[in-house]
Amino acid sequence: MQLLTIRDWFLSERGLSTLQRALILLLLIASSYQLALLSWRLIPAPQTTASPSAPATVAPATPGASQEHQQRLTQIRDAALFGVAPPAAENIQTSAPKSRLNVQLTGIMASSIASRSIAIIARNNIQQSYVIDEVIQGTDARIVRILPDRVIISRQGLQEVLFLDENAAANENVASPARNDISGLRQNLLKNPARLPDYLSITPVMENDKLKGYRLNPGKNPEFFNQSGLLANDLAISINGLDLRDKGDAVMAMQQLTHQTEMNITVERNGAEQDVYINLAQP
Repeated sequence: MQLLTIRDWFLSERGLSTLQRALILLLLIASSYQLALLSWRLIPAPQTTASPSAPATVAPATPGASQEHQQRLTQIRDAALFGVAPPAAENIQTSAPKSRLNVQLTGIMASSIASRSIAIIARNNIQQSYVIDEVIQGTDARIVRILPDRVIISRQGLQEVLFLDENAAANENVASPARNDISGLRQNLLKNPARLPDYLSITPVMENDKLKGYRLNPGKNPEFFNQSGLLANDLAISINGLDLRDKGDAVMAMQQLTHQTEMNITVERNGAEQDVYINLAQP
């Protein structure tokens, strides 16, 4: 029982807070001690003033003294007292040659915060989600930038572009005159779920450096949004029970959006949570 109580205290908010303060204090003490040692090594010993009657003599430099001086310079350099220069930023292009990589970009969740952007890429009929700096599974291609309609990758030092569902975009350009009808929009989305961003604008909302949710607004084709039950500026916090504020759940939600026909979106509206059910298969 005593061990269980101690463990519970360590895992409690109060215990964690106390441990954090103790850890910070120990780090400060250790840093001060190391800085004191460094200062002691770098500051030369005080020289005694020679008496007026005795002529001052200058001792010849010895190899040992020169080596000690070099060591001090090395210590100053390694101490990085003025910070460490950041690595050179990679020159990322927004336009590059179309990639011939045997993969398909099926979905994108582009964010104003680059690290939160997600790309859904299919290879051998298997979809995977990727963020910036990740390598596409089974290839030598690395994700360097995620844009709303394309992804920039790097292969063997050269940048290439993966475009979002080009075939779907081509088919959409030759749609029938009834394309503005809500049933036509449902059919388009059923055939090409990755085109959902055309009908729905998604913007991440941050508060105190934490993701609060995603602001929903009509896309460039507002018909579907107006018929869906959503209202402008709704704040989506979950889809099909997956918390969009959690990175892992958000990735799973994005993967589901590329093939599911039913969505239950929980939104914050006027300070209250509401569920909006969307069935793309409904006539």
